[in-house]
Amino acid sequence: MNSRQRSSARPLAASAISASLVLCFLLALVPSATMAETPSTVTILRENFENPRWTCDTPWDQDGKEMWARGDGNSDSGVDTWCFSTFKVDASGGHHSAWCAIVGNNSIYQAKHGTSLANTALMRYDANMSAFMRHSLSPDPLGGDATLTFIYWSKTLASGAPGGFDHFSVSVSADNRTYDTIWTQPAADEGSWRSASVTVPASTRTISFDFISGPNTAGRDPGEGAYVDNILVTQVADPSWSYIKPLPAFSPGTVRIEVVANTAQGLPESVKLYYQQNPGGSYQLYRDDDHQDGAFEYGEPIEFVAGMGERSYSFYSVVSGGGITEPAPTVPDATTSVDRTYPTVEATVEGTMGTGGYHLGPVTVRLTAEDQLSGVQAIQYKEDGGEWEAYEQELLFIDDGDRSIAYRAVDNAGNVGPEGSLAIFIDRTAPITMYAVDAYGELSLGAEDAVSGTVATHYRLDGGEWKNYPFDPSTLDGHGTIEYYSVDRAGNNEIVRSLDLDDVPMSRVALDLQDPGAAYRAGDPICFNWTASGPTGMVDHYEVLVDGQLFLTTNERSGSFTLTALAEGDHTVILRAVDGGGNSSYRTVALTVGEGTSGDGLSGLVVPGLAIVGAAGVVGGILYWRSRRSG
Repeated sequence: MNSRQRSSARPLAASAISASLVLCFLLALVPSATMAETPSTVTILRENFENPRWTCDTPWDQDGKEMWARGDGNSDSGVDTWCFSTFKVDASGGHHSAWCAIVGNNSIYQAKHGTSLANTALMRYDANMSAFMRHSLSPDPLGGDATLTFIYWSKTLASGAPGGFDHFSVSVSADNRTYDTIWTQPAADEGSWRSASVTVPASTRTISFDFISGPNTAGRDPGEGAYVDNILVTQVADPSWSYIKPLPAFSPGTVRIEVVANTAQGLPESVKLYYQQNPGGSYQLYRDDDHQDGAFEYGEPIEFVAGMGERSYSFYSVVSGGGITEPAPTVPDATTSVDRTYPTVEATVEGTMGTGGYHLGPVTVRLTAEDQLSGVQAIQYKEDGGEWEAYEQELLFIDDGDRSIAYRAVDNAGNVGPEGSLAIFIDRTAPITMYAVDAYGELSLGAEDAVSGTVATHYRLDGGEWKNYPFDPSTLDGHGTIEYYSVDRAGNNEIVRSLDLDDVPMSRVALDLQDPGAAYRAGDPICFNWTASGPTGMVDHYEVLVDGQLFLTTNERSGSFTLTALAEGDHTVILRAVDGGGNSSYRTVALTVGEGTSGDGLSGLVVPGLAIVGAAGVVGGILYWRSRRSG
């Protein structure tokens, strides 16, 4: 609940407006007896003389936080000040009071009798005293004057002091430099406990309890002085009938203010917003370009623009209607600190780096954020343009592929920081090199890498020097053993494969498109048949790759498949025949899918007989394996 006191009633001040003009509105504002609220009383200062922690030579810390400042503005008879006393107390059950003490011996008694009298039994004050006991005050400047109440016992003598007698008084200061007297004891001899009530201006910042005595009068004992107890300063908090909804501890540069009023007995016509920059400052009426008079329509949020930057702002509202304006509250409705600085995020990437910007294994991404004022509320990230997610722990990426990561932070004021981004490339898979022998007996190599792509293929004959593919024709005579491998852009090296040129298996594999020459659109079905013939035992298994990815492994020597969801663009299907040593020959077929119904890649397949995805651009592809023997 707001600390600001609210009332369902709308107090009606005297107005010069004709009663006939405001009667209806006034009747609407008159509350029932059960709804009326009375002003509350706020305590500004309450002394605690019953828990003394001070002597006559040290300040008294009444609650462990605030000090009573004590001193003497007239040192002609030594420094004398207020002190703690149990000699005279009131009848309310207390045991301590404050007294205008003599520090040391009584100079007046010594001057009269020529001997020293210790300040023990009968209490006596000194001559030339201007002793003060002061405490800070913080009344609400909007709440009107405060009230000081206390009890005192005073017995003094006529003297040359101001007013003609030694006396106890109270003064206040708004600037801690100049003091104005707001109360003085009425007469010199008031030898009984009396009560006093004094108005304290709302601008007061310090209150002072003073004891003034004149010069020594020869042949006369001094009086006992003044005692004071039960000091209390209060302020009345006037009720009001609107308030601002609670604000967060921190807000961005624009603060959304929502004002709520008791509308059960009348709807306000306008609302004014008052704000204070930092505690202790004056309240100012808020205006913007559309509301130069500061009067906003009730029920509409007020967008407060913090023009003075990052600092604390306090707010209260005042609503009006029917010529009547609610009283200003004594305390603010809501307070928030403005934070206009965006949080920052730092990304750390860990993993084994290869070449070409690729990682060769899992990658860990850690995000850390900083905000100097309101603090970080959350770190967010999204992957490949997806939805923002809360970052709660480090991100781990394992699978091959390219990813884009965006990240940002949000602080407790609601400021969303700028986006950062990073790209992650992972390629853990080495390329695959395949061989083919054409109808004329020519041997060729081809490499496939689905992620970073192949950059080079190397070969050597009979354990000789490694060379870059393509072949040097002079090195191939149809005899011996050829070894080969490929390297991708990430730096992955394929295992070395070998092929006996004197004993290359012979087999025939056919891949046929059922509807050659058709123009393919996205989503159209594309049907294929394939067969393998020749000696059995030469081929270990068959593989089909679409766009570099493996989609089928089978031992069947024939089959068919249908593609139904190829996206627009170029596609490649590779048919591989793999022997028991891992060597493979291949046939490549390409296809371009033009405009049409957009598909979603290679999903949603219909595969009668074989579960496979592929595409073709060549009507038929024949792969020959045959033995090359010398002779």
